Amino acid sequence: MSKSGIPKITYNNIESRIAIVAALWHSDIVSGLISGAQKELNKYNAKHWLVRVPGSFEIPLIVKKQL
Repeated sequence: MSKSGIPKITYNNIESRIAIVAALWHSDIVSGLISGAQKELNKYNAKHWLVRVPGSFEIPLIVKKQL
């Protein structure tokens, strides 16, 4: 674990594409992580979307497809 604390986020809305990709597995934990990510992105009015996949194996596959 890093001892540096919460990272400082800067956002420059120049054609940014931000996707939150999350597995359906362990939905009780993942849902909280998604909520936190969306909350931070909304602070900066960042355009983003959510993609849910069956498990962690599919995450890199869907990210590659979205690029």
